[in-house]
Amino acid sequence: MKGNVVLRGYLASHCTVDAFVSHVKNCVIQQLREFGCDTELYLDSQPNFFLFYGHVNNELYHLLLTRNEVDQLKAAGPYALDRALWEVIFTRYNYNQKKFSSSYLKLVFCETSDDGEGDI
Repeated sequence: MKGNVVLRGYLASHCTVDAFVSHVKNCVIQQLREFGCDTELYLDSQPNFFLFYGHVNNELYHLLLTRNEVDQLKAAGPYALDRALWEVIFTRYNYNQKKFSSSYLKLVFCETSDDGEGDI
């Protein structure tokens, strides 16, 4: 998993904000579909903000982030933007994070492995 973190860190550091946001959106969509969720998420990129919208299992999803907020998340860590998107899914829509467990989400939420050592 450390390779994933290194690669994601490289993307966060070297991709344009638009390309990075699009990549993160695609990762969230892929993971939701792997969990069997009926998912359509879209991204509206404007000069001053990003709007994520669509549906997850017939529930409307939306999150508005300014470019400044996205820049701060991108600088905060390679998975900080993912975490912001997932927190909306888990809290606003009352999905149980433990039910949706995967290696990707462990990286997003910086969980440790079973041996007590951090994955990151």
